[in-house]
Amino acid sequence: MAEASPDSDASSLAESIPGFGERSGLSSRLRWLELALVVVALIWIVLRYWRLVELAWPFTADDAYITLRYSRHLAEGAGLLWNVGEPPVEGYSNFTYVVLGAAALKGGFDPVMTLKMVGALMGVVAMLASFGLARFFVRPLPALLAPMLLSAHPGVVWWAVSGLETPSYMALAALAAYACFRGLGYRHADPQLAAAWTTSVGRYRRNWLSVAGLVAAVAAMTRPEGAVIFICLSAAFGFDALRRRRAGETDLRRRFVRAGLALLLPFALLFGGYFLLRWAYYGRFWPNTVYCKGSYDGSSAFLQHRNLWSEAPFVLALMPLVPVRRLDARWAVLWGIPVVYGVLLIGVDPIVTYFDRHFLCAYLFGCVVASVSIGHLVTYLFEGRGPSLRGLLVVGVALLVQGRLSRSVAAPIRVRLAYYPDRMANREDLATWLDLRMEPQETFVIGDAGIVPYLTRAKVLDAYCLNAGPMTRAPIDRDTEAWADYILRNLPERIVVHSSSATSLTPRTEYDFFPVLVDDPRFEQSYVEEKVFPDEKYSYFVFARKDPEVIEAEAEAEAARIEAEAAKAAKAEKKREAKRAAPKSKAVLDPKGGSAEAGRANPKLTPALLRRDADSASAKGRVNPDTGEDAGAPQPQ
Repeated sequence: MAEASPDSDASSLAESIPGFGERSGLSSRLRWLELALVVVALIWIVLRYWRLVELAWPFTADDAYITLRYSRHLAEGAGLLWNVGEPPVEGYSNFTYVVLGAAALKGGFDPVMTLKMVGALMGVVAMLASFGLARFFVRPLPALLAPMLLSAHPGVVWWAVSGLETPSYMALAALAAYACFRGLGYRHADPQLAAAWTTSVGRYRRNWLSVAGLVAAVAAMTRPEGAVIFICLSAAFGFDALRRRRAGETDLRRRFVRAGLALLLPFALLFGGYFLLRWAYYGRFWPNTVYCKGSYDGSSAFLQHRNLWSEAPFVLALMPLVPVRRLDARWAVLWGIPVVYGVLLIGVDPIVTYFDRHFLCAYLFGCVVASVSIGHLVTYLFEGRGPSLRGLLVVGVALLVQGRLSRSVAAPIRVRLAYYPDRMANREDLATWLDLRMEPQETFVIGDAGIVPYLTRAKVLDAYCLNAGPMTRAPIDRDTEAWADYILRNLPERIVVHSSSATSLTPRTEYDFFPVLVDDPRFEQSYVEEKVFPDEKYSYFVFARKDPEVIEAEAEAEAARIEAEAAKAAKAEKKREAKRAAPKSKAVLDPKGGSAEAGRANPKLTPALLRRDADSASAKGRVNPDTGEDAGAPQPQ
């Protein structure tokens, strides 16, 4: 009697599960052909992705250099610091990348190329992991849709070469979910089954659960919100335990405790130890980045959600189209992670989140659900038509997806590449210029605190908060006017003002910081324009602090000028008041007769008229012609 193969064992076990489906009748030759198609398709997806990576390779995010400034100080032995010699501030959001960058520097490797290459490779891991997750629910051909949909998003390629943690975090989350499903006893859908939705569930596998907890811990050390991955895995573990209890499994309590510890202990030891150490070191529960970006005062709290819908309506529309009666514990992860991100990102600062950067982890699980939904729809609509027809339909959908890939991924990448490298080159020029003129103990202010601080040794005040501890603490507490006042009271050696015009200073309005700073009278009193680094939209005006003696002399001159103007104004006012208070004098006749005051008051009274009036008065005997006095007036005794 021939020995049963593992595939036949899995199929027999699967057939015993109610509602699992019927055999498709695939021959061995067709199964090998399907396997060959899947392998070729996966290779093609990866090669297509890598061609797009080559296209986007010139892009490196400015924020990646924030990480590398901390990496440099760590590699040099100064510690996890933004400015050497100052209190620590946690201005990064990717501890694992800080350590990776420091290791590259210590090993003599280019840290920028290291982070970019790791990101590109982890993008491949994320696509393969999405395929593996989909295989828990559908046959290999429908499962291919998960990596195809994932690679059809421009953000997956763009952020893979950015030097940021986005692709690595996606891959870690998918790997943790895969290991958790394995640890709960789930297996891949049997290729011999036409509708492989509910896969076999065996006993707990504690080694896989330990891997899931360990990978989830690394994910939580890679992103501040990464702990939600472990929370969703724990929810899936709890729902699975309830299912097992209803099924009446024996000795469940002991196995549940042992399996739970296998999942919990690696996460608690690794991430818990890291969290307590960073809390003690920085003195804050959350990184400074969370306090900076946790609230957004812009036009809409759902801006990132709208962007996701515009980029991925197909995936979002497919996510609900799964048979509810076949849901199990795994959907606490597949649906839980996207839902949690949908809540977490409400009101979060959307700057530097284009191409759905913060949503890409959730998008990966959405692609898995979408592939499962398509597999379900094809099976439902063409049941009884044979697996070959269904396979052709899936391949057709895949070709449509790849058509979207070629049109909608490369085009936006080319648009951004048209200006971003030039902008980064301008920042490099600015950094070189500053580094030649500033000492390590001196300080400058800048908002785009990425490559410029990384390439300089001077201390840096981050105008946009991320690496500025005082800005998120009392009494400033993210108040823009208070932050500008803090800077002008401390008078750093230079201030780099971002301008939207290259010809005249027009402060950019991000966070309203630079308009407030420039409008403060102390800015003009204390700083003078020194250099301009022009760009079409992001120009940099460098202002140098005036010499203290010059500032003092100018202040004294200004005070003297104001005092002189005040004295002059007071003198003029005093004259006006004296004129208003003086009584009107009586008319006095001049020696030739008439009223001299009247003559002044009325220019038409000529000397001839005055003499005529005097002669008339003399004829009446009232005026002495010799003295001009009234003869009828009483004479002094």
